[in-house]
Amino acid sequence: MAVNQVEVIDHPDSDPDAIRWWEAYQLAAADEMDQLRTRAGSDDDHARRALARLLAEHGSYADAADLIRPLADAGEDLASLWLARWLEDSDPAELWRRAQAGDFYCLQVLADSVRWGASPEKLREVLYTPGGRIRPGLEAWLARQCDVEVIRVGAEGGDEDCQRRLARWHIRMAEYRRLAAAGDKHAQLWVEHWRGVSVS
Repeated sequence: MAVNQVEVIDHPDSDPDAIRWWEAYQLAAADEMDQLRTRAGSDDDHARRALARLLAEHGSYADAADLIRPLADAGEDLASLWLARWLEDSDPAELWRRAQAGDFYCLQVLADSVRWGASPEKLREVLYTPGGRIRPGLEAWLARQCDVEVIRVGAEGGDEDCQRRLARWHIRMAEYRRLAAAGDKHAQLWVEHWRGVSVS
């Protein structure tokens, strides 16, 4: 495939970096992995990102992770996010190591991967520092959670927002139990739904 290159001679003010981005975009759209691989090997980071994304779309998560890792390690946010997502599918052990070392994106992806159905012990292992506090960077992630077990673990780890939300949950449940005892069918359904959940 011949890339529709922007003619710099016709556009003397064109940014060469923008041209490389456009060419990588076109090559990716045409599934031209070989050309992208050649450009990525010549230190074209736009080609590297495009090829990594293309490999992931084809299910080659390990190869995509290997390709994007240098940009993630250099501190690029988007590359770090992609790496975390692809490690979840290709190398959970590396995802765990990076999360434990404080990688913001790996920590959030790891937390997402264990939040449903995980035991409180497993949640604590992921969410807590060795000192038993919530790991820095998880505050925004916790604020998005609605599972009461996750909120409880967050509250125990010292997250003040989780502590407030758990207190409000206790108040609501106390009211539901009062209404259920008085015969309110809706409240009875809620009480039955939460039966057996430990939140103390």
